[in-house]
Order: sequence, then C-alpha cells, then structure tokens
Amino acid sequence: MQDTLSKIVYNEHLKGNYFRIGFETRWNDFTPGQFVMVEVKGGGAFLRRPFGIARLREGVLEVCYKVVGKGTDALSKMPVGSKTYVLGPLGNGFTLPLLCKEGRGEVEDLPHPNPPLTKGRELLVAGGYGIAPLLGLAEKLKGKDIHLFYGARNSDHLLYIDEFKELGVTLHLSTEDGSTGEKGPVTGILKKFLQVTSYRSQVTIYACGPHAMLTAIKSSVISDRSSVIDCQLSLESYMACGIGACIGCVVKDAKGNYVKVCKEGPVFSAKDVSF
Repeated sequence: MQDTLSKIVYNEHLKGNYFRIGFETRWNDFTPGQFVMVEVKGGGAFLRRPFGIARLREGVLEVCYKVVGKGTDALSKMPVGSKTYVLGPLGNGFTLPLLCKEGRGEVEDLPHPNPPLTKGRELLVAGGYGIAPLLGLAEKLKGKDIHLFYGARNSDHLLYIDEFKELGVTLHLSTEDGSTGEKGPVTGILKKFLQVTSYRSQVTIYACGPHAMLTAIKSSVISDRSSVIDCQLSLESYMACGIGACIGCVVKDAKGNYVKVCKEGPVFSAKDVSF
C-alpha cells in the first residue's frame, strides 16, 4: 500500500456520465479486484473516493467512474497534468488459478497475484460499470478460455467492449431494454450457459456489479452447482477510509460475523458471505 502523489495523464469522457482517468502512480503491479482511495480536489469533497482499479499499464493506473454527485463531478473536471494523492492498491482481489505441473495434476504454490495459469473456463460477470475491475482480470487471464457475461440498462451503459474483444474474450451481452444482446438480466444468460456447460474442467465465476446481481448469482444461478464452480464476488460498499479503521463498510459473512469490505474484501468467495 502506497499513498502516491500522482499526475493525471488523461481524464476522458467515455459515454453518458461515464469517464476514465489515468494516474501516473508508477506502481509495478496490483491484483485485479483491488481498489484505490482517490483525493478529489474541488467540489466540496472532504473524504477520498474509492474506485476499483481497471488496469495498470507502464505505471499508469486507470479508474472508470460515473458522475453521480459532487465528488465525481469534481473528479471529472480535474485537469490533465494536475496532481492528487492515490492510496492503494487496497483490499483483497480475485484469486487467480495456480499452475498445475504438467501431467501430474499437482498445484504449485506460486506467488500471487500473477502466476502461470491452469486450463479451465473463466466466466466474468459484470453489471453496469462493475465491468472495470474485470478488464484488468481479463488481461491477467489472457490466453485462457474467457467468457464475459455483461448486462446493463441499455447499450449506452456498456463499457470497454472493444478492449475485451481485443483480448479475445467471448462476449455474452444483455440489456434491460433489448437494445444490445438478449433482453433481460445478465444472470439469465449466465444461467442458460451453465445449463449446457460441461464441468470436466474447472469453472470459475468472477463477478462484480450491483448487489441484486450478486445475490442472484449466489442464490439461484450457482446454488445447485457450488461443488463444481468456484465463485468469487466483488462487493460494493460505502467507504470512508479504505483501510479498515472506520468500520463503515461491514457486511455479514456466512457465519453471521461482521467483516470489512475494504479489508477482508472487496472480493469474497460466494460461500463465505451472506446476503
């Protein structure tokens, strides 16, 4: 974890109320699913804002955000070349598959977060701008059999589509109004896919999006397949500090105990959290 005074390299409008911003942190690596706390200057913003890391390229960390209030509005107006503090990488990200020794099926204990990868089917599930942390994940998993199930209100809320295509990811899209892909929730197309999927190889679900989507994945999509599917969920919560001090982002785990999304998460195994 570092608190780095970072120059803004770009701050670009994507579509609608969505933007992406690049901070020159000069960090070397991160685990997909981790987040940062960004100091926002102007607009009356007092507390830092949490954002999932989309990707890190040559020391430039990218964040995708949606303008929804004073803080993110102020962020959208911060000029290229200005500097602000970025704290991170924070939290626990997605657990990537480890290397299996060829012909032996033994798993080597390799360093996290970027080990060589086993063969298997990787299913990325996103809702809205929950897509951002999955971009960096897809880059880490490049070369594997990756499927992205991505749902949004309409086509104007679908982001990073070209970037996923460039990575060779198979896309399964849905929108509530049917403007792109199938009409209906993304969990519907995911459930259909799993009904015809062979489980001879490892299947892993990595999901990030609205609470209702994550709840549906845990309660109905994988409920009868939990023994053959590894499911990891990235939770969203209001955060004031990002380091576990304020205890403002707690959720209940499967045992009824409170855990901090910023510290123990934001990524949890589906079997370890309770909705």
